[in-house]
Amino acid sequence: MSATLARPVRAVRAERPSRADAGLVGGALAVGIAALWLRPTLTALADAPLVLAVLFGGLLALGLTVRVPAAHSVLGAYARHNDAESHRVRNVAAVAAVGVATVWSAQLLVGHVHTAPLAGRFVFLDIVAAIAEEAFFRRLLYGVLRPYGAPIAIVGSAALFAAVHLTTYGAWVLPLDFAVGLLFGWQREASGSWLSPAIAHVVANLLVVW
Repeated sequence: MSATLARPVRAVRAERPSRADAGLVGGALAVGIAALWLRPTLTALADAPLVLAVLFGGLLALGLTVRVPAAHSVLGAYARHNDAESHRVRNVAAVAAVGVATVWSAQLLVGHVHTAPLAGRFVFLDIVAAIAEEAFFRRLLYGVLRPYGAPIAIVGSAALFAAVHLTTYGAWVLPLDFAVGLLFGWQREASGSWLSPAIAHVVANLLVVW
């Protein structure tokens, strides 16, 4: 085997997670999911804006810093070549536009439903929350599930995304959040980046408090 052909094989092997890496990823996922599930309890114990800032700041840190396989990272496989990078950027923008159009259309169809009446005071937190949740669910969790296939990654991340909102908004939000999670998962797969669903998620959160 030539040296040229041998390098990709070594690169693939290098991406196999060690037990320590697997434990770190599992711990990060457990902490993030538990924090989101306990959000109503945590905000009741202390100043809500401060608690939310810490919660989503920590979630964003977990979502961005815990390593996932390179083929499913923020840059994706396109980033290996400069000529393909411009294609990746256009693809991310196009898929983001589809997501924004979808959530906007859904808002027009269902009317102006406020899931969090006081959220208008925390627009910045709404933006941070959207980005943090996408980094966590569509970068970290999606990256962990993607080796088992795109359908599992899309459905699995959408299901957990919906489940963690149960304690905050109630059971009525499960079908809605699951459907939105499927949209965000499709965006993640179609664009190769979690940035596309993050943009759509930010718009969706802002529409709720607009």
